[in-house]
Amino acid sequence: MEFYYRPFGADNDFDKSKIITPDNIAKIRTRNANFLINMEAADWLVSPTQWQASLHPNSFYHKYSVIHEGIDTELLVKKTKNITFLKQLGVKADSKIVTYISRNFETYRGFESAMYAIEKVNKKMPEVHFFMIGGNDTGYGPKTQSNKALKEIMTAKTNINPSRIHWFSRVNYKIFQEMLSF
Repeated sequence: MEFYYRPFGADNDFDKSKIITPDNIAKIRTRNANFLINMEAADWLVSPTQWQASLHPNSFYHKYSVIHEGIDTELLVKKTKNITFLKQLGVKADSKIVTYISRNFETYRGFESAMYAIEKVNKKMPEVHFFMIGGNDTGYGPKTQSNKALKEIMTAKTNINPSRIHWFSRVNYKIFQEMLSF
């Protein structure tokens, strides 16, 4: 049980610039219908974190376990950078690099906040490179009002040196591992 939607206290009211209307609340509640059916039918429920489990209705806690999905940090830690990869991007081996990795560039995954932060870092530290890995779809959140990709919208809204931001769609696991080593 990865996520249970709530109008307040989770994913909808953290951005104070967005107004939550009664219509929004009704739509948010209906997103949980399938989860509720499955929770009632399940013998046991598992969530990856205590916070995610806490979002679900209390009436199901008697059949809940929190089991972290785990991260093999030994597998993902490298001591050296892939110099060939960096050269292909025109990035020096001793460059400062910030990496943002997400399934999709979307609000639910903090993409807008990340872009505003990158804009500030780019202004104060113009030598930093930003590796952005993700797709242009939406996963959990709604599509944008204009139906444009959020990447396109945020690129237009922010002032980031385009030679410093490197975009990648979803990448294979080997490239993902290399990205984490930078």
